[in-house]
Amino acid sequence: MTRYGQPGWALLVGVLTLVMYATTIVSTVGWTDTGELMAVAYTLGTAHPTGYPFMTVLARTWLLVPTGLRVAVQLNLLSAFLVAASASLFFLALRRWYGVSRKGVEQVPVWASLASVLALASSTTFWVQSSSYEVYALHLALMSAVLASYGTAVLEQERATAGASRWWFVCSYLVGLSFANHMTTVLFGPALAWDYYRRFGTSRSAWHRLLRISPMALLGLSMYAVLAVRASSGPPLNWGDPSTWEGFWRHVSGAQYREWMFSGAGVMSRQWAYFVENLPAEYFWPWLMLAGWGWLVSWRRWKRAAEFVSLLSVTGVAYSINYDIHEIGPYFLVVYVAMSFAIVPGIIDVHERIIRRSHRAQIVVPVVGAILLIWQVVEHYPRIPAANTSAVERFAKSVLQSVDRNAFVLTGRWDYLYSPALYLQHVEGLRTDVLVVDHSLLRDRTWYVEGLRRRAPWLDHALREEFEGFLRELRKFERGEPLVPAVIQMRWEALQTGIVREAMRSRPVYLDMSLAAELRAGSAEPIGHLMRLRKGEKRYDGVAPEKIPIDGNDSAYLSDFRDYLATSFLQHAFAATERGEVRKADSLVAIAAEYSPRHPWLSRFPLSSKKLGQ
Repeated sequence: MTRYGQPGWALLVGVLTLVMYATTIVSTVGWTDTGELMAVAYTLGTAHPTGYPFMTVLARTWLLVPTGLRVAVQLNLLSAFLVAASASLFFLALRRWYGVSRKGVEQVPVWASLASVLALASSTTFWVQSSSYEVYALHLALMSAVLASYGTAVLEQERATAGASRWWFVCSYLVGLSFANHMTTVLFGPALAWDYYRRFGTSRSAWHRLLRISPMALLGLSMYAVLAVRASSGPPLNWGDPSTWEGFWRHVSGAQYREWMFSGAGVMSRQWAYFVENLPAEYFWPWLMLAGWGWLVSWRRWKRAAEFVSLLSVTGVAYSINYDIHEIGPYFLVVYVAMSFAIVPGIIDVHERIIRRSHRAQIVVPVVGAILLIWQVVEHYPRIPAANTSAVERFAKSVLQSVDRNAFVLTGRWDYLYSPALYLQHVEGLRTDVLVVDHSLLRDRTWYVEGLRRRAPWLDHALREEFEGFLRELRKFERGEPLVPAVIQMRWEALQTGIVREAMRSRPVYLDMSLAAELRAGSAEPIGHLMRLRKGEKRYDGVAPEKIPIDGNDSAYLSDFRDYLATSFLQHAFAATERGEVRKADSLVAIAAEYSPRHPWLSRFPLSSKKLGQ
């Protein structure tokens, strides 16, 4: 690798990108799965499907380094290192695909590869992966390593050197490890398989090589055994409970996500629109033009690379637009990687056309490329959502600190309450006396119901019949067995009602704002950002919820968060109005309007709405 990989340049890429990423590292717990993944890494538990065992083990090992940093900061720093490493490795991959011919002649100058990889490294979604702890950072690093090792193996093989066999084994092992981190590694499969076929055909030696290296891929995949081993020891966070073969297979195969795949034309249209509309935010427009032009000209000069880029792009887009989730952005990363591949021939073609007109102008393209890179970094820097993540942790802390001792909190807000609360409770030990329960998981997942029975034996003792009756029906649902919808709904309502009833016997019970409306909890009163259930009359304490500062870019998560905060203040406004505190109600309504100006409840305060419109 060192003979033509130019590791010094790769190291420079890694250092430059790490310095850039260091300026946007989040110091708190972020949105969605970040809190859960951090807590899983700290406790060496089991994360949501597919479990991500390699990332969990790597992160737990990283936390053993005595940095003196907060766990959240240390794990976010790991993501920055991994994404910087992926940029460095991707530079090596580009050099192997474009940089050197089989005869050792340089085909593409180093600066062209540098421009392409730095354009990718400063694209929005790629950059965002470095700001907080998520599985995509390691995914990028591993896939860049796969591409670099594959390119090295191909060059060695075509040159018939002794090192070829070694790099095939390395590549195979990295593929297995990558699957042990994220199953979307499969998106690279068609493009790599086609390239392998185009180079080596279906000869006996080609098949023999694949058979010889396949055990290394299985060795990498064996990392999944960690899930079964740890699950059998009963970690505090044990999503899916993969201690049995049924639970293990359902978890590793991501069975619960299958219903979100190929959900119809509406999903395809929405995700495709997101991809197209988001492209200008990913790459500055000259890079998009170079990628398109590079794809066209590469058919003449680098046909195999053109085929690889085409297959990678089609596979990435086809998969992502059929996946019905809000956080779809990272799934298009494979397409952005393909675009970066295409940028290189685009740069070279433009450069060569300029040189033909005037050899003295050969410095033009490198200089313009540097200016475009600086411009893209400056443009994208404000879009990296580091500022808004602090609101998530502040909100979760506010909720935990506002409830009474030994409180029972039922919530359906995973993205900005339940997930960050997992980190705050399991990692930092904040309000461990509070039992926080996710309403959606309780309704849909047998392992979570069983986990609640273990965490709250007092509930299991009082509601054993309700638990068993609901679990019987829910297991049918998970296994795809015939069931009667009315029966499972009846069992669920009986369990849900029983849990709330039994919890209120011995401890304070709180619902999030959305659940309070959904469950029609008429005896509830606002306490902070929650609603407390009362056995008798309401006793509103008059203490308004904490105002959570929000800034930065809007998103689907932030929009829902704004609505939730607005609902909190409006619930307090209702309570203040009932007590005749009109001025206080007006001030609460004004805050709610700041969060969500179109909130439907604002119309219930006509006087306040009139003042807001003035």
